[in-house]
Amino acid sequence: MTCQDCRMELVAYLEGLLDETSQGQLESHLAQCAACHDELWELRQLTDRLARETRHVPPVCLDHKVIDRLFREQALELRRSKMRRPLQILRIGGALAASVGLLVGLCVWLVQPTGTVTAAEAAGVLARGAEAAPGVSSVHLVAQMRTDPRDNFSSINAGGDLVRVEVWKQSGEQPRWRVEKPGRVAVMDGASTTMLIWPDMVVKVPASQAAFDTSSLLELTNVQNLITYELRKALARGWDLQLAHETSAAGEKKVLVTVEAKAGVPANDYLQNKFFEDSNMRRVYRFDAKTQRLEGLEAYLHRDGGDVLILKVQQIEYDKPIDPTVFTLKLPGTVREFKKPERLADNAKYEKMTPQQAARAFFEACAREDWEEVHKFSPLPPDQNLKTFLGRLEIVRLGEPFQSKGYPGWYIPYEIKLKVGTVIKHNLAMRKDNPARRYVVDGGL
Repeated sequence: MTCQDCRMELVAYLEGLLDETSQGQLESHLAQCAACHDELWELRQLTDRLARETRHVPPVCLDHKVIDRLFREQALELRRSKMRRPLQILRIGGALAASVGLLVGLCVWLVQPTGTVTAAEAAGVLARGAEAAPGVSSVHLVAQMRTDPRDNFSSINAGGDLVRVEVWKQSGEQPRWRVEKPGRVAVMDGASTTMLIWPDMVVKVPASQAAFDTSSLLELTNVQNLITYELRKALARGWDLQLAHETSAAGEKKVLVTVEAKAGVPANDYLQNKFFEDSNMRRVYRFDAKTQRLEGLEAYLHRDGGDVLILKVQQIEYDKPIDPTVFTLKLPGTVREFKKPERLADNAKYEKMTPQQAARAFFEACAREDWEEVHKFSPLPPDQNLKTFLGRLEIVRLGEPFQSKGYPGWYIPYEIKLKVGTVIKHNLAMRKDNPARRYVVDGGL
């Protein structure tokens, strides 16, 4: 079960609607995934909060025209959703119910400044935007993202350039998708999922609805889930919502909803603001006022030096035919294929190593150019670039390992001097959640 599958079943799980097999799969995933476990906790908090806030609401509180109209629209849509999808109502209808419950429960807004009423309207726009999205057979999305071209798909670099990111997703009997940026591309063709990191690194896994850190970008194509999830998080975590209107040069009316999203990691966590989902940012959703469909999204990272644009969705195409060749991946003639580490004859020696000991052993093997030993700490065979880069290095310092929320491995601060005299300071990522149960390098070079 993927994280996306799990999140879509959480409400049904809380309502006791899952069969025994599905419940077992979900609980197994929750036991291993801290992020989804936190999501379940937040959903319980939201349910409890709405129950508390609506318990003693006086019926006369809906006399304000804006709130009254919004409540009626949401309640009507909620009833329609219940009739259409009885067992799925709380997946998207739950978002509608949440916004309705919030509006009913927070009727004290009627005597507060108009800006607070606007927040209620913003929640309603998100809910209706989610309802306007189902039934989409295909989505093609083009965006600009401030990220390193060859790094993970959801990694961000506030000081880097904006690069083109493109996503294709096709639904139906054989779902397929493709996520691409200049130095990395992943394709799920219905039978398997393959990622190529230029120029020659290849990783293959069975077909998956999200793999290789693609979930953040793929969620942009699943508009209904995206908006539902965002609204639910905003209500559960108390994020600020703002509403604005604009008119395009062609006279088209647009509705903008701004969400002040807060990262779910501690302020001093190493990974904060390094990945899209772990960042404090302002997200601006742009809807067509007539169709209520999402047309664009911008995300601005909050940082001490001022906000910086991290993501700008420039184009979203719905229900347009996608060339089948998009879902094929042409590989270079020679590739290095990533494989899970296998147990060695002397594997026990490596299993006993601490993260710092494993990092030292890795760098020492590079220093003496023992590439067979280096390969024991790397899922990929060393190529000439790595040999030229790290061969005959000198270890200056290895610091104390530390961990970060959401990452299953360790980071080891290091300082090395290359044979050309350049000194590099960074953190080596190492993890051992593999069949061999020994630490391998996962990043930081």
